[in-house]
Amino acid sequence: MVGILIALSINNWNEQRKEREKFDHAVVAVEREIVANIVRCREVLEHFNYTDSVANRVIYDALTEEDYLKEDNLKDISQIAIWYNSPRIQNESYLNLKQLTGNRTEIQDSILTGLSTLYAEDKDWIDVMTDETHNVVARNRQIYNQFDWYEDWWLTGRKNEEMIKFLVNDHRHKAAVIDFSSIALENLRRMVERFEIHALTTYREIYKYLEKHEVDHTDSLYFEYNPNDFRHYVGTYIEYENSQVVDSREDSVVISIEEGKLYYTPYLKGGGNNRREIIPVNKSYYRTKFGTGFYRLSFDDNDEVIGQIWSNGAQRIKEKKIR
Repeated sequence: MVGILIALSINNWNEQRKEREKFDHAVVAVEREIVANIVRCREVLEHFNYTDSVANRVIYDALTEEDYLKEDNLKDISQIAIWYNSPRIQNESYLNLKQLTGNRTEIQDSILTGLSTLYAEDKDWIDVMTDETHNVVARNRQIYNQFDWYEDWWLTGRKNEEMIKFLVNDHRHKAAVIDFSSIALENLRRMVERFEIHALTTYREIYKYLEKHEVDHTDSLYFEYNPNDFRHYVGTYIEYENSQVVDSREDSVVISIEEGKLYYTPYLKGGGNNRREIIPVNKSYYRTKFGTGFYRLSFDDNDEVIGQIWSNGAQRIKEKKIR
């Protein structure tokens, strides 16, 4: 009897080991997929950041015929309402992991729960907003397609006097940019940001799990940053009077380094604050976790930060750095 029990125990242990190895192998693939998706999200958000700055110039009639003639990237600034960078989130590795059967540990269940939220909820919202953005772009293309210059413009981006007059003077172009901004640069962008933030959390949990079980995977933790590389962000900012926003609730904003991370703390006019972690992108551009919009720093001739601009669709808040 003792021998039989020992044999059964060994057999159960072997089965559990095989199940864990299958799970671990699948999770390594999921980790690679999440990394690729986060990188893709950041590429899309960087493109939206640029597009948002151009859209604002169109919406507020800040582009003249001379601007279009001298701009080297005419194709980029003139096609913002009829082209966009699609997120294209991948989930094949997650679906393969989801199909695995067998008993799971508490941490394995936690990983699957995070992945379910990421792909069954966040990705679905991205897909919905991507479809809406595609529909807006298709409608806008119908507006431009009626003109003789459209095909050559779309294929080559060559400057055309009739086309430039349309872009500067025709209300249909401005309306198309506004429509695109409200769907792509506000709604789709928010869904991409939401996915990226949740993906980072899930990625870190998976990384710790694989490290604990000594599973061969990526060599180092992605997406971490040294806050000292962005120390020029740090300071207190107050709003300019000429901001393009209906009602700003912030009295001032403080960017600080605390516990090895960058934080954005807006102090509200009615009291209170809503501190959130900063996601630095590069020297002059950052976002915040579960915030809205983009933040672009302004520099003087000595490369010192003198302010920043928050943008969210047609809205702008300009802030100067006071210390």
